Amino acid sequence: MKQRHILLFGADPLENAVIERKNLRYQCEREFKSMVVNLRRGFLRTEGKREKIEALLDESLASTLAACRGMIWMAGKTPPDDISDLLRMIIEIYKTDTSAIDRVWRLHQGQSGATALLEALFEDYKNNLTDLAAVADQLEK
Repeated sequence: MKQRHILLFGADPLENAVIERKNLRYQCEREFKSMVVNLRRGFLRTEGKREKIEALLDESLASTLAACRGMIWMAGKTPPDDISDLLRMIIEIYKTDTSAIDRVWRLHQGQSGATALLEALFEDYKNNLTDLAAVADQLEK
């Protein structure tokens, strides 16, 4: 929030905000784990319909990217605005796969080819989030 907000009027309420590392670590872990649970629940409601699976993936993307930004902050770096750069930093810093998150991002952008085997993409995406939750859990508490 502190990096991406725009002040419209008055004093900046986030100017002196301090985010403790342990709280950020906990929030990232919690976000990734709850997204996995919500994806599993949501998948049952899709009835296997392509449009509903795409919508489920798309709806989870903003939270996924926010948690990824938090992981970059945890590493003491400033997360880039470019999503490809953000995901590359996650790979470099935490040595974990983000390829399915990238494919969901490309799906969100309307790029063709990003939706091949949508159910496999869903599974890979869920696995990427599970792995990131495990990484967050292992970070210094």
